[in-house]
Amino acid sequence: MLALSIPEFELPSQCGIVDTEVYRKGVEFFEAIGRGSVHRSDWLQRRTGQLKELPSDRSLQSELSSVRDAQAVLHLWATDDEWRHRFPPDNDGLSVVLRRFRKLRPSLLMQLSDLYLRHFDRLPCRDLLERLLLKLYEKTDKRRLFREYRAIQTRRAIICSDVGPAKLAQAALQEKGGFSTLIDSFGLGRGRAGRYLELARFHYYIEAVRQLSPGQVSHVFDEVQRPNVREASFDANAKLGQKIAHELIAKCVSSAVKMPENWVDLLLKLVGDPRRPTSSMAYQKWWATMPAGDEDAVRAWLAQADLRLFLKLLKDSSTDADLDRMFPAREKFLRGLLDHYDIVDARLFLSRNARNSVRAEFGSDALSAHGQVEDLNKTIIYINIADRLHFFEGTHNYKARGGGVLPSDSRILARQVPRFSYRELSTGLEQDLRAAGENALKPTMIFGVAHHPPLTWQRTLIGHMQSYGVDIDPEHALTSSDYLKYRKKFGI
Repeated sequence: MLALSIPEFELPSQCGIVDTEVYRKGVEFFEAIGRGSVHRSDWLQRRTGQLKELPSDRSLQSELSSVRDAQAVLHLWATDDEWRHRFPPDNDGLSVVLRRFRKLRPSLLMQLSDLYLRHFDRLPCRDLLERLLLKLYEKTDKRRLFREYRAIQTRRAIICSDVGPAKLAQAALQEKGGFSTLIDSFGLGRGRAGRYLELARFHYYIEAVRQLSPGQVSHVFDEVQRPNVREASFDANAKLGQKIAHELIAKCVSSAVKMPENWVDLLLKLVGDPRRPTSSMAYQKWWATMPAGDEDAVRAWLAQADLRLFLKLLKDSSTDADLDRMFPAREKFLRGLLDHYDIVDARLFLSRNARNSVRAEFGSDALSAHGQVEDLNKTIIYINIADRLHFFEGTHNYKARGGGVLPSDSRILARQVPRFSYRELSTGLEQDLRAAGENALKPTMIFGVAHHPPLTWQRTLIGHMQSYGVDIDPEHALTSSDYLKYRKKFGI
């Protein structure tokens, strides 16, 4: 009579009818014994220990003499990354193991399947293992396999493929029960973990985002923001957060629309602000390897987000009667720029109070892309309009300023320079713009316009902007009531 030696297995203390999870674990454990994937015998521990001591220049051919030796190698390939790197499951390694099996055993097929699903794209000869699995599944009687491997056998053409995870994700999006229901039907559930399922889930996130219209919200958004998910490796060149961010960018670019605010917020949580210094760790980690063009598009959208934030700060700063009276006209002019003209780049220079406000609402990380003004209350914004005009606006009694050329040594766009004096961004700025404009190949004039008297300052500013090729439509730049007064006063 066959004596079956079962390794020690201790059920949890709460084992009972109520705890069906315990029963599931027991079923999985004894199924694993049957397929040869539980190895707790003294012999296996001793043999794998011996194999781990092998020098890298030794050949497996001379070390394996039995089926049990081959099973020990399969176990090490599945569980020991360092050993698998020294003795990889490549053509030679797989050939040595297969020769030790005199006939096809279901346990061999199941262990090779587990190796494939656990490590997938990190295997040195994945395509070779795929062909081997397809052949073995074809030759194996499904009645000799456990339920999940029968399901894999039925769908082996999809699963045993380099595009298997992507196809699984596409099918899951059409499955009413979602990802978990689908992987169960493919034999990949039951608590199975590994690189194959990880990649399938990552493709599921990417495909879910790819199917959205700009601004739509997906159930995967919360999941992809988790640090361990967005920082996970998708492939050798990109993290998952970078792939999701690229899909958001590509969708807006292909749709020829500005990225909606909720997507901008998500993108910043995924990969951060690209306007940090290029030498910073955050930039190198997330943006240095992003596809060409992504950063330029995001910079433009973030410039618009900065302008929206400036408008909020401008409103918050309008605390006395004069400023409060001036706010609607200033806001409308800037919002007209935001809604109707090409904002290429921008940079905010936050006062101390504004920094506290931004920190409280968005967190400390949000401050890293912005400059600081050494002033308690006054915040200033730089705006590049259509690469034709360098425009500056500020809160309180700051004059609107602009010019066609920024000095070549300007600190304005030097993200590694965080602090500026108020003079440097006001009267000092005028001097710098004037000198740069006079020395340009095509000399340009600068302007400075105070926000009074009403209607006159808008007309003066519109005229200056038009001289730089930025054709402002007064109807976009004025409130409806001011526009009627403007037409009556200036005969337009």
